[in-house]
Amino acid sequence: MKFLTLHFPDLCISMDSNRLRAVTGKKRALTRREVQLREQDVKDLYGAVDTEALSRNGRTLDYTDLVSSPSLWADRRDLLDIAESAGMKADEIEQFMQEPDSFLQQPVSLSVDELTNAAWIEHPIVSFALDRAWERFVERSIRSCGRTVAIVEIFDGSRIAHQERTSVEALPGLKQI
Repeated sequence: MKFLTLHFPDLCISMDSNRLRAVTGKKRALTRREVQLREQDVKDLYGAVDTEALSRNGRTLDYTDLVSSPSLWADRRDLLDIAESAGMKADEIEQFMQEPDSFLQQPVSLSVDELTNAAWIEHPIVSFALDRAWERFVERSIRSCGRTVAIVEIFDGSRIAHQERTSVEALPGLKQI
């Protein structure tokens, strides 16, 4: 410890991991709040998504603004799922994985001698796959934001009940940091 304070005078050591562990688990405050935030109904999933977890984190997700730009929100697994669901050929999958946004605007080739003017994004199977990937993305975002909201609330003291506080507070002469 002396080494740390000598060489890193501005270093601050905390016991946040212990505090976090004390409120995490079945029937504990943090876990209950996270579940509550995750289970709230999502308003307007295919429009301006609205949930408490997202809004409390200052996050806005708008399907109409983002669906045609999966490079901004879809992970690699989602992109591959979209491509495979659409029945893209190997070279199309490669193009889509490299530049999904521009690829979606290209015309769909239905067969070797038949082309259509419809863009990939207008293809019903692609639209369906994009919607499924969007749902997974929104769920991941809500989960992440819900965790942040719950942690802030719990350690801010606004949600934790007196009986759920750590046992350190119950011991005389010990102060919680």
